[in-house]
Amino acid sequence: MVRISVLIAGFTLCLLANAAEPATEPITKPGEATLFDGKLKVQVKEDGVTTQFDVAYTGTDGGSHGVGKKVESAKAAGWFIFPESATRVWMYQGSDQLTLIEFADILHPGARGTTASTASLEPGKEKTTAALNNAPKAVLDRLPASFKPTSKGK
Repeated sequence: MVRISVLIAGFTLCLLANAAEPATEPITKPGEATLFDGKLKVQVKEDGVTTQFDVAYTGTDGGSHGVGKKVESAKAAGWFIFPESATRVWMYQGSDQLTLIEFADILHPGARGTTASTASLEPGKEKTTAALNNAPKAVLDRLPASFKPTSKGK
């Protein structure tokens, strides 16, 4: 009886650990996702005219900071959002619009809260190449050819 209880407890812990795992695949369908133990919320809405992307981070002090982008649905083909971590999110809005969002907690005396920095990454730019050198494979695999480095012949 003790053995069965231990096995059940171990199986339950395994399920709970897996439930807290981050997404390994990009988000590609409209809807809502809560990830990283509730620290990151992603919402995508499409109405046929516009596609609205919203990403919000809840910091260690409970404060929240969000980033939103709205794109014409016709230009949003192939969009995806890849939450690399609770504080680092890749958002491709279609039409060569890639945004890297990085959230941070401000925890020094006199200033508490969260902040977000966004980098708009355009194909062929040095800043984009540098950022993509550190991008997860899941992001690189989904980006259009315009973001891929061009090989120069000898």
